Amino acid sequence: MAIALQMHGGNVALKFLFYHDMNFRLKKLIRVYKEIYEYDYEPTERSVKLLLRKYKGRGERGY
Repeated sequence: MAIALQMHGGNVALKFLFYHDMNFRLKKLIRVYKEIYEYDYEPTERSVKLLLRKYKGRGERGY
């Protein structure tokens, strides 16, 4: 896990980056987009959860 600072109009926001989660999503999302756009498949319920970060029982944002 890494912590990044971002400035928003004078406010500092901490962003937590979960590398394992990001790598997991990057590996899976390529396949999901390929199936949708190249093969014209309908996304599965599992793919939709991945796209919306509703997986692992972690709520809407995945954390």
